[in-house]
Amino acid sequence: MPKGKTARLRIYCICGQKMKVSRSMYGKAGKCVACRQKIRIPLPEEIPGDANEIHLKDHPEFLRRGEAAEAEAEPEAGEVAVAVAVAEPEPISLGEEDRPSEPTAPLEILEPLRALCSLDAKITRHLRALSGFERRSPDQKPDKQEAQLLGYRARVHRARMELDELLRQRLMETAVDLATVQERLADLALGVRVGEIDYKSYRDQAARLRIRRNHLEERQQNLRGWLSVTDLAGAGGFVDLGFETIPKRVELHLPREVEPHGSLVEQHLMSLREALIRREAAERKLGIAERMIPKEGESPKRVQAVRAESKAEERRAKGAVAFYMQRLQQLRDDYAADIQAIESQLDLARGRMQVGEIDRGQYDDIEDMLQRAKADLAKASDMMNRALTAPSSADVPEPRGTFLQRLSPYGAYLQVSTDSLVAWGAAVLLLVSIFLPVAGGHSPFVAYRHGAGLTLALGMIMIPFVLALALVPASLAPGHKPRGGSYLAIGAVGAVLLSVLLRYGAPDEGLGALLHPGAMLWALAVLAVVAAAAVALAPVRIWRFAPWILAPVLALVCGAVLTFTGSLVPPQAPVPEPVTRPVAPRVPQPSAVVPRPAAPAPVEPVAAAEPEADIQTTPAPAEPPKEDLLGMNAVDIEWRGKVGAPGRPPLFSIAVHIPGQAPETRMVNIGETVYGKWKLSEYNPALQSVTLSNEREFLVLRSGQPISVAVQP
Repeated sequence: MPKGKTARLRIYCICGQKMKVSRSMYGKAGKCVACRQKIRIPLPEEIPGDANEIHLKDHPEFLRRGEAAEAEAEPEAGEVAVAVAVAEPEPISLGEEDRPSEPTAPLEILEPLRALCSLDAKITRHLRALSGFERRSPDQKPDKQEAQLLGYRARVHRARMELDELLRQRLMETAVDLATVQERLADLALGVRVGEIDYKSYRDQAARLRIRRNHLEERQQNLRGWLSVTDLAGAGGFVDLGFETIPKRVELHLPREVEPHGSLVEQHLMSLREALIRREAAERKLGIAERMIPKEGESPKRVQAVRAESKAEERRAKGAVAFYMQRLQQLRDDYAADIQAIESQLDLARGRMQVGEIDRGQYDDIEDMLQRAKADLAKASDMMNRALTAPSSADVPEPRGTFLQRLSPYGAYLQVSTDSLVAWGAAVLLLVSIFLPVAGGHSPFVAYRHGAGLTLALGMIMIPFVLALALVPASLAPGHKPRGGSYLAIGAVGAVLLSVLLRYGAPDEGLGALLHPGAMLWALAVLAVVAAAAVALAPVRIWRFAPWILAPVLALVCGAVLTFTGSLVPPQAPVPEPVTRPVAPRVPQPSAVVPRPAAPAPVEPVAAAEPEADIQTTPAPAEPPKEDLLGMNAVDIEWRGKVGAPGRPPLFSIAVHIPGQAPETRMVNIGETVYGKWKLSEYNPALQSVTLSNEREFLVLRSGQPISVAVQP
């Protein structure tokens, strides 16, 4: 080995921890300061060449297999803890020792590890509660309860050792896979520079390998963090579990690798934004915990536990922010190398054109493709630079633009977020409400089919339908602010329009109009739209409270419309229940036709008449109407109902059934023509009937009882 400062040997553990080794440690057994992986420090003759760095992922022969020691245990006889040995003075001047690195913070919480740490803390708490009991003699054995607790703790420690061993094995596998991916990326970069592969093939293969590398980097970060956890707060906090949950055999199930849709730029930007949101929330929580004062009679340990959990949560959030910033920097460097590869491809294409391998048209196509790819990479690099300097989550740029789809190996895709799913649910509610009763006990489709209140029925059908259609493009808009703003606009317009329709359809019910099934779905749909806006705008600091302010305002406006406003359009007739009885025969009913009484003659003086003999007479039969019935048509006329509003004359719904034609419903006032010469002359509320007249006869109609009359066509 070289002398002086070059004699310093550094060993990189499989967890990434860097350790310095002095010459006095050569050939001894040691452990990693971070993950406690057992290491065999090589002898001087085993160190390859003049290397001063050894990566254990490349030299597995220096890893000692077997069970790991407990976290709290002292080094075994003859075993050197590297972290302690580093601090010992050396006879050779090697310079100042490096400061110990901070433990790696995991990105996620491992539930088996959290459970074991919680059980260990629970057992320790019970043992401390038993420590106050006096024993008869110093050598007395622990009592039954204490011995049981000590047995539980031994099982928990044994399970923790097994879990750590599994984590180290997975970490070794991950490190090997990561090194393989890095080598393949390097080979691809060399191939595209020398022209062995074209840029399009390189771009697709490199993008997939980078996604794979990102997954391995996340797994390695988690494994390192889980191995470095030594306290309950770092494991995720206490969960109350029974001692029967202590596992007899530890199993480790890591999340399966799922290929994300879209480009890696979008994934990193969204992950960084979420990490910044977590960091901001953790900092606020920690600030509150730091100001907490134990209440009277409350143990200060409770406050200390809250502070410890808050600090651990902040540490995990900061670690996540640092990790995703490193991934953005790594990807930015990759894109810078890709731009250089594009320049090399352009030079190669230009040389091929000069020697005649390709013509000018082929070169132009290649140049256009490469220049567009170069522009896409430049835009993505600029977006990542802005994200790396973002002080808060609101300042992270939105991943939008078609160039991001071109950077993805999966091509164009449709991104569906949580708020989009909520908006689609609201659209379904609006569409279903069209088929349910909204006002007057009838659905808009039934009202439209019967022809009563055509304008209102058409509005009740079209407005929910149009709102449902508008939610679809709004839910697919790129970016949180465009989607959230669209939801707010649709929710506000929809709430006002639907409340106005309810007011028109049920003018006398007020807020009770919301009790109809269709109206309930309307209200739920509006609430769902506001909820979608709240989800979409949650990452946007300025607009995140807008939905919560808009919701009560909309409730007040809609309540005022339903309660205090009057009708602005003529009221529509209610839709009667369908009649299933057979139609009466089209025969004029003389009993319902009352001849108009002749006007009395003027009063004149009459001379006294002479008495006549008693003559027995019989009443003459009533003469038929002096109207030629030839050419007459028999039509059925039916009164269906009445609708009225304060300050407006009532309207009467009269149905006319003409043979060979569809029924026709007419809304008329008193004095207006119903059909032919028949006019509506009066309404009798006591008998619930209306009277029609044709200047010579009267026709009395009752609700739901059609009468056939002869009418000149």
